[in-house]
Amino acid sequence: MKKLNIALTLIILAILAIGIFGGTFIVQYIRTGIFLIDQILGTIFSIALLVTSLLCRKARSRLLR
Repeated sequence: MKKLNIALTLIILAILAIGIFGGTFIVQYIRTGIFLIDQILGTIFSIALLVTSLLCRKARSRLLR
């Protein structure tokens, strides 16, 4: 049975969320000029999740050495 890698799963989730929220923000901002706070917040939280996941992955690899 394959072991679940939580850090990799969170990295993939963060990248998808950045694409969804960031893409929606960019499209709506270019199309209408409206600054969507909810999309910006989603993008910021997704970036924070990505950074946290990368740091977790790096720390875990150091522990396993």
